[in-house]
Amino acid sequence: MRILEQYVYICSNRRAECPVVEQLIAFDADELAAIAAMAADAPRGLVSSLETLSREPDPGAMLRPAPEREPCRRFGELYANCALLLQRAAGHRVHHLAILTGESPGSCRAIYEYEHHEVGVRAGELALLLLQRFCFPFDWRPEALDPACGTAELLREFRLFAAPLALPADTQAIVRAAAEAGVPCLRMDRTPFQSRTGDFRLRPNGLLKLGHGRRQHIVDGTFCVDRSEALAPLLRDRTAILGALERLGLPTPARDPETANCSTLSRAQRCARRIGYPLALRPALKTRGRGVSLGIRDADALGRAFAAAREHGRSVVVERCIAGASWKLVLANRELVGIVRLAAGEAPALAAPSAAHPSLVASAEAAARALDAGLLVLTLVCPDIALPLAASGGAFVDLDVAPRLDDFLAPDSPLLRSAAARFVAWLFPPGAEARIPIVAVTGTNGKTTTSRMIHRMLLDAGRASGLACSDGVYVGDRLLCAGDLAGVPGHYRLLEHSGVGCAVLETARGGVATMGIAYEQCAVAVCLNVTPDHLEHSGIHSLEQMAQLKRTVLERAVDGAVVNADDPLCLAMPAGLRATTIVLVSMRRSVGELRHAHPCCTHFALLEHAEGAEWIVLHDRGARMPVMPVAEIPATFDGLARHNVSNALHAIAAGYLSGIGVAAMRASLARFRMSFEDTPGRMNFHDAGGLRFLVDYAHNPDGIAKLCEFVDRLQPAGRKLLAFSAAGYNPEGIIADTARAAAGHFNAYVCYNRGKNCDQGYFEVPHILASALRASGVPPGRVFVEERASDAFDTLCRTAQPGDLVVLLAVHGEMNETWARVVSGDFPAIGIGGRDSSSDAGDARAQAFQ
Repeated sequence: MRILEQYVYICSNRRAECPVVEQLIAFDADELAAIAAMAADAPRGLVSSLETLSREPDPGAMLRPAPEREPCRRFGELYANCALLLQRAAGHRVHHLAILTGESPGSCRAIYEYEHHEVGVRAGELALLLLQRFCFPFDWRPEALDPACGTAELLREFRLFAAPLALPADTQAIVRAAAEAGVPCLRMDRTPFQSRTGDFRLRPNGLLKLGHGRRQHIVDGTFCVDRSEALAPLLRDRTAILGALERLGLPTPARDPETANCSTLSRAQRCARRIGYPLALRPALKTRGRGVSLGIRDADALGRAFAAAREHGRSVVVERCIAGASWKLVLANRELVGIVRLAAGEAPALAAPSAAHPSLVASAEAAARALDAGLLVLTLVCPDIALPLAASGGAFVDLDVAPRLDDFLAPDSPLLRSAAARFVAWLFPPGAEARIPIVAVTGTNGKTTTSRMIHRMLLDAGRASGLACSDGVYVGDRLLCAGDLAGVPGHYRLLEHSGVGCAVLETARGGVATMGIAYEQCAVAVCLNVTPDHLEHSGIHSLEQMAQLKRTVLERAVDGAVVNADDPLCLAMPAGLRATTIVLVSMRRSVGELRHAHPCCTHFALLEHAEGAEWIVLHDRGARMPVMPVAEIPATFDGLARHNVSNALHAIAAGYLSGIGVAAMRASLARFRMSFEDTPGRMNFHDAGGLRFLVDYAHNPDGIAKLCEFVDRLQPAGRKLLAFSAAGYNPEGIIADTARAAAGHFNAYVCYNRGKNCDQGYFEVPHILASALRASGVPPGRVFVEERASDAFDTLCRTAQPGDLVVLLAVHGEMNETWARVVSGDFPAIGIGGRDSSSDAGDARAQAFQ
């Protein structure tokens, strides 16, 4: 058995709407035969081992294979169910699994949910080891587990590791309630975030951000950090809590004034004499019941109680002990939603709010309104809650503004679910928005430029826009962090920023395929194109599969989807989308042609000719709205850069769906330029040393072809020279296609190797490019191979002549260095013949470049 691929999706993804582990598992013929011969009953050894650990009433039911399944699926289901059972045994609430047929015979894709990524991965490895021991003696060695360790010890170690990492049940209930209310939820103690620890934390694994951007709220456990800051003194200080109860008009147990500073036994004894026995003694700082003594009836017992309490803090609170049961009054969104009776030796008992005397309900709800805490638990001690406190002699002994509801409520308690739902409703009342508008942009090429255009239009329209793209994360015009952040980590970084009112998210293939999608829904989604790149990776072997992956972005759009009608794979995407409006974008087809071919579509963004010029025109259900001439968009270079004309069309369609007026979009795009400062690596020109340099990021066949179309329209005084590379992760055919796309458009070519290619062992890339160029008719004397980008740069500069156009295609990791050399003039001497005084080779190459 071999695990060929593994993906740990950290959010909703192409396989499920929850975090899952996906593994592509392959078997040989003997292993498949062993699986097929497996008995219909669940493996007894496996079941008995898991029964000692599992909380399930019948774990064997989940491990009973379906005999009608073909062998791969039978194994996959057994394996995924075992991984789920292991996690549940440690308190992780996981349920989802799926088994997909593998791309080759004898393989399957097993998919199972996880709550904490390290726990999920380890559960899968332990499940495989258990199956190896009890079911199938396949040849497989675990990476993180000791195969010599006994089964009982492995299970015990797993539980010890996994249990502390489980989400608290009340946090899980809030996450579920948020999902049901349509409120986005970021789990801040989970990947890709770094778990935050310290005395300031109220609940390990319980830090959430509900809502996006400016509309978010931060919740630690059941306490809203940003909204309930004024209640922070009531989190741990029992003296402050008792004072608050009294200010709220709620009766509390009798106390001596000196109890506020009761730090010695002698003071506790004086308090006892003044109050009278029986007494209750508690640490001054809340300890979740530790160090609390009730029913103290004499001085000796007081001494023991004081010593026990002092282990948890310097001071104690001494008060009169109230007779009766303890009642937890659970209030959520200012209303009493349930009551729990706690008595020694008895299980917690639920009571409806109607069981309490109306005066108690009124007092509790008045306190909740005054404090304005989303979740609140008042602890009342009295003999009978149906009586008014004046009659029962009861008193309130605690006020918890960050209650751990799962201390006294089961994880599946209806009261817990109701309290969580009301808490979310308190954070986001009816009519309050939890989401910010998101524009998501996907496709093979043009994503970053299009995203930047949309971001600029939103900013110019007065929106507090943020941008996450392959250059970094921006809030307004400020770069928050640099790097390729067109995936989940960058999207989360932006969506959690409190200064963002809307977001433009470049959504690249890699993040979607391997990590997931950071947003459950977006307002507008754009798909620019689907062309060959990144095939044979992440289970994607064809353009059709790539299109399906990119369509998952459009599936999240609610208000509008923008698709390229000139790309057949994009044009097939709109069917079945939930977006209210579909905008078809075309540079070649007329509105009449598109309406006839697609009668369900009523919105179009097209190129049309008027008064001898090309115009971008919007069509909205028959209304025609000219936006601007293409020549007035600097990014199109007077319309010569056709790919940027397409990008502008898509950006205008997305801007229109986002509510930006035509005049505002026109003004924004008229100011949008392809400078390195604004759009690094996208058609950046610089003149130096008599040469014109063009630095760009084009790196796949379609990107190179579009760049060559643009270069063909330029008319430099001299020649056109190219230095380029290709991604080694692509199949050899796509690498060769990259060179074929460039063939015939330049006077000379230097093929080099990207640094990432060298890191990954793809040393043959420049030679594949050079061979494809020569096979495409480029004279061998015009094709050269260099080891690195800097060497290719030097070669072109040594042989260039004044008036030449030097095109340098660099990748992200080398873009800044390349541009810095261009603008600094740090390159070899340029001159007629291009001779470097230190090398005769330069003269030979210069002659070849003529």
